[in-house]
Amino acid sequence: MVYQVKKNWQYDEVVTEQDMNRIESGIEENQQNLTTHLAEKASLTKIGHTQLSNEIYSTDVTKAATSMAVKSLNDISAKKLYGYFPLKDANLVTDFSSYAFANDSINTPPGGDGWSTIATFPGLEAADRAIQIGNNWNDMSGSYWIRRKENTGFVAWEKLITNNSAPWLTAILQNGWSGTISYRKGAKNQLEIYLKVTSGVVSAGTIITTLPVGYRIIESYVTQIPVIFKENLGMPTGCLIIDGTGNIRVADNSFFSTGNNLLGVITLPMDGGG
Repeated sequence: MVYQVKKNWQYDEVVTEQDMNRIESGIEENQQNLTTHLAEKASLTKIGHTQLSNEIYSTDVTKAATSMAVKSLNDISAKKLYGYFPLKDANLVTDFSSYAFANDSINTPPGGDGWSTIATFPGLEAADRAIQIGNNWNDMSGSYWIRRKENTGFVAWEKLITNNSAPWLTAILQNGWSGTISYRKGAKNQLEIYLKVTSGVVSAGTIITTLPVGYRIIESYVTQIPVIFKENLGMPTGCLIIDGTGNIRVADNSFFSTGNNLLGVITLPMDGGG
């Protein structure tokens, strides 16, 4: 029933029961219409009330995306299209993701001038917690970096130590010895040495090479480097020695001949300051 409006009331006019019933019926009808309207949800086929949502993976057609949801989708699209995090700041990544960063990015792992890939693992219960693992593209050693996000922000990056984290370095041979002696820092502060050499001067104590500071065993210690020989003329006997000053030398009572081929591998504990 359409509400009948009366807008010509006079000062001394008497309000009858019919007038009050008409007014009350109008109020009741408006209340019913309001209740019905508030219950109507928008859909693809009808007009109605729409709830705002920040969700970006929802299939609910009764909710409308906010500008934050649109931005999130744009960031994800940019990552998939270009492969780089568009905001160029690793501190702004807290979602579960793997992003690439270009050379003008900031807060990426140190030593890589920005070029890096960072995987982020957010906390399941605390929104202000996350862990990031990163790799610098220009770091040929294959090193990885890790850091965590606390309620005050991300802490400093720390380098992960792995068995393959340090590159092999090549020693400079002396006294007529040729071939290769390679060394590096391995896991748990260990010195790894690989040698494939041909002997030169073979008198006892002859220094073959000297490893630099930072790649030496504990000071005042000495140990043998076991080697195997490629048979030349007869079977030579003896071994090589490495000491705390970094010298690799011919051991006493060794009976090498010039031109013997030696092969050896050893892992040793390094000096605590190395």
